[in-house]
Amino acid sequence: MKSVLVLSSSPRKNGNSDILCHQFMKGAQDAGHKTELISLYDKNTEFCRACYTCFETGRCVIKDDMESILDKMQQGEVENTKAMQEVYQAGYHV
Repeated sequence: MKSVLVLSSSPRKNGNSDILCHQFMKGAQDAGHKTELISLYDKNTEFCRACYTCFETGRCVIKDDMESILDKMQQGEVENTKAMQEVYQAGYHV
């Protein structure tokens, strides 16, 4: 059994990306894996400032929810990452 971390970046709770993430998790669970979902819509995260402190210290200078998310990502046992993000353009949901 592997531990699978799923990140949802949907701007809407229970949006299309969340639905897809839950289906992915169901498949992983059916295959016998442990899953955890982190939804970014309710997390406090800031943009990278490109200060490169993390290159020297291994830690970001910004103290937000991303620190705990990165810790969980590094603990994950699945070797490849799948990202799902909704795209909005010119008022249309793509």
